Amino acid sequence: MSLSYTDQIDKKVYNVRYHNWVTFILARLYCCRHDRYYSHLLYTYLRGVDDYIDTTERSPAEKKRFLTQQRKIITDLYAGKAPAGNSVIVQIVHFDRAHDNMLRPFIMRMMDIFTFDSERQHKNVTEQELLDYSLALGSAYTQLLIRFIEPRYHVVQENVQLAHACHLSHMLRDLEEDLKLGYINIAKKDLEIYHVDPNIQDDNFRKWLRDRIVLIREKFKKGIIYLDTIPILRIKIIARLYCFRYEAVLQQIEDADYRLLGAYDLRMRDIVKLVTILISTVFQHTWSSLAL
Repeated sequence: MSLSYTDQIDKKVYNVRYHNWVTFILARLYCCRHDRYYSHLLYTYLRGVDDYIDTTERSPAEKKRFLTQQRKIITDLYAGKAPAGNSVIVQIVHFDRAHDNMLRPFIMRMMDIFTFDSERQHKNVTEQELLDYSLALGSAYTQLLIRFIEPRYHVVQENVQLAHACHLSHMLRDLEEDLKLGYINIAKKDLEIYHVDPNIQDDNFRKWLRDRIVLIREKFKKGIIYLDTIPILRIKIIARLYCFRYEAVLQQIEDADYRLLGAYDLRMRDIVKLVTILISTVFQHTWSSLAL
C-alpha cells in the first residue's frame, strides 16, 4: 500500500457522515478557520487509517505493511522529503512543520495505537493492555484537542483522566460492533472470572458490565474534580461537551438494566442534563474567578 491509499481519503474530507459530529462542533466553535481546516484533515486521515486496519478483508501482513509504509511516508515528510501530490497527510505535515512539529508526537503515537489494534484482532488481551491502550488514546486525543483549541496550555497527566474514561466508555458502546471486527474489549481475566461470553448478554455479562461502569464513573469523577481547578473556561466547556456523550451512553446502559443497546441517541432528558451541566460549569467558573 502506497501513498495512493492516502489520496483516497481526500474524498471523505468534507463528508460529515464519515466523522464524529462532536469533533466537528468543537472545531467549529473553538478553532480559528485556518486551524479548523487542518483539524478536519487530520481527523479524516486518522479515520481512513483506522478503517483500513479494522477491515476483516485484509491479512495481518497487509495491515503491518500498510502501517510501516505510512510511518515511512510521515517520517520522510517531516524530514523534508516531499512526495508528489497534495494528499491529506502531505498537507497536514506541511502545516505542522510550520508550527514547530507540535502534531508529530500525536501522529506517531496514533500509529503505535493502530499497530496495537491490528495485533490484538482475534486475540484475548490482558486488563493492563486494555487500560494502557485506552490511556494512550486518551492522552493522544487530549493533547490534540489542546493543541488546536488552547495551545498555550500545558497538558498534565491529570488532564487525561476524562479522556481515558471516555475511551473506556467508547469500548463498551462499540463492544458488539468491535466483536464483529475481531476486537474483544473484555480482558482475558474478566472473561474467566465473570464466566462471560461476549456474544451473550446474560446475567454474568450484565454483572461484568455493572462493575465496569462503576470503574469508569470513578475515573470520570476524578477527572472532573481536577477539571474544576483549571482556570480556563474554554477547556472546561470543551471537556464537559466531549465527556457528556459518553456519560450519556453509560446512563442509557444503566437505564436498560445493564444491557447494551443498538443505538445511543440523546434523549430529551439527556439534553436537559447537558444544558444544566454547562450552565453550572459557567456559573462555578465565574464565581471562582470573582473570588480570586
